[in-house]
Amino acid sequence: MRCTEQRKMPDFVVSPKSWFALLLFLHGYALCQALTEEPNSVIKILKYLLQTILSNGQTNADVDDPLQSGTTQANNSGEDFAQSNSSYCDTECRVHRLQGLDIKVNKESPSVWVHDLSNVKHGNWNVIFPEILEDSLQQNIENISVNTSKPSLLSLGCRGPPCAQCIVSNCDSPALSVPDCNPYLLYGLSLPLDSPHITIYWRPEAAYGLTLTLDKNREDVKVPENDRNRTHRIDIKTREKYVQVDIPSLHRGIILEREEVENAFIKIESWGQSSRWILRCNIATTETTTLIANTNQGSTNISSGNLQEDFGLSQNNTKATAKKMISDLKEVSLLPSDIQRAVDALTALEKEFEKELNLTENGRALELAKEYTADVIEVSGKVLEKPSPWQELAEADRGRASGKVQATVASAAVKVAELLSNRTEDFETENIHILVSSRPANVTTRRYDHVHYPNTYIELPELFYRGYVGEDNNVRVVFISYTTLHSVTNTIPLDPKQASPDVFPAKGQVNSGIINAIVGQKGLWRAGEGEATAVKFGHVYNGEEFLLANASCVWWDEAANAWNTSGCTLNYTDAHVTICRCNHLTSLALLMDVRGFLAKERVREVS
Repeated sequence: MRCTEQRKMPDFVVSPKSWFALLLFLHGYALCQALTEEPNSVIKILKYLLQTILSNGQTNADVDDPLQSGTTQANNSGEDFAQSNSSYCDTECRVHRLQGLDIKVNKESPSVWVHDLSNVKHGNWNVIFPEILEDSLQQNIENISVNTSKPSLLSLGCRGPPCAQCIVSNCDSPALSVPDCNPYLLYGLSLPLDSPHITIYWRPEAAYGLTLTLDKNREDVKVPENDRNRTHRIDIKTREKYVQVDIPSLHRGIILEREEVENAFIKIESWGQSSRWILRCNIATTETTTLIANTNQGSTNISSGNLQEDFGLSQNNTKATAKKMISDLKEVSLLPSDIQRAVDALTALEKEFEKELNLTENGRALELAKEYTADVIEVSGKVLEKPSPWQELAEADRGRASGKVQATVASAAVKVAELLSNRTEDFETENIHILVSSRPANVTTRRYDHVHYPNTYIELPELFYRGYVGEDNNVRVVFISYTTLHSVTNTIPLDPKQASPDVFPAKGQVNSGIINAIVGQKGLWRAGEGEATAVKFGHVYNGEEFLLANASCVWWDEAANAWNTSGCTLNYTDAHVTICRCNHLTSLALLMDVRGFLAKERVREVS
């Protein structure tokens, strides 16, 4: 049962004259605030001042205080809160330490109590009054923002000042350990980054995604439709140089670099629609357990993973960090959320390498780039080693993670090529092979065979180097082949011998090893008129044992994180190989429908 209690005032308030003087000071301050930041509230505050003076300084319940009446919830069904004066407080009103709120304006909108108006820096209102909410409804205003210049105490859904905090008198700060498992309807909120670990809960409902913003860094999280009525835990961990955000149920681990600024905060906003937010609730409490049980029906509860939360995050140099990542990956079996965490750690490692390389002398730069490339393909090879955790990810997350691995590996190889002259370099692990060539045009390499899959190679046009000869008369070419990458986006097993009838029919499967070529800078090369790159793919699932159909030559579209057919044509296909021609370069592969096993009689007939 929600109730109010009379607040015991401090000793110095016993004197009516002192109380009246304090009131005049506070109301004068409020008037000053209103004149500078809230002109529309001047009439309300003047009215309140006049009523206060006429009432000889008494704050009776029948006096209309716009600042305190603003704490009346919009969904109170017209219930009056007669005790909304400074002598009463709301026993269930909770205090939260925030730096801003974006509130959906409707009948469910929570009222907001700002404990220190001096912190309010911008927003369309300093503090929300019921009258303002009503005006906003009439004017079709969609949202109201409250933002503060530093971490501040805000209360939501209050029918009076929260009993956990004295508003008028100078008493102790509230205990923020009191749980609040109420879901508030908000567009978003800003959380101060002065705490090492924050956990909130989010239920998207009509929202289809989430945006995280920290300084100039921004990351978007798309939520699949079947996950929008789930309650998702968001863990935010603050470190010296970065902030790590984990959403285990969406298999997302995000690293955001941070600057050393005072009163730093992370802003979290839902896409398109307001959604439900739980700001401070212990997962063990009945309210949250019930809420999550009700909203997660029919969904799989995904573990947070086997990798440590600080995987790949180190204050050491790039080499030491990479070696630690390799060591950690050897010790665990990866779960779906580990894939996301490892891929994000690779991205963070690349940024650190670029900073380190910029500070490295020219004589040492090539060796640093080679060491980094060797470490990157070892980390990436471990992440790609087993397709099973990948196949448990949502399709969009698989595409994103696969694209990031390819981009990181390719960027590392290109950096070596830029620093190399008159030689070739090989980098190889069990799952990835890289050949980097920087040679004169008359002796440069233009054909590359996949190191794992036979009958799979790429051959560049005879004069592919035109327009790509460097100042040192070298042509820089990078070739990359992957052993297991093709399988991470498939639904059929990596090894055809492990296939069972229940996995078929399977449409749009990558039925070849993935092979990549880069001339000069990544993504720039185009074939000349009448020319094309020839690519031959040996089938992983061959047509003598499996029913194959709809062969398509494809390239990896980094913008869409998906396969694309434009610019590639099919020249020939049979049971074992397919030959394609493409006018540009990136990761190339063969897509086919694998409809099932061929009957033994059919196999003999084909033979």
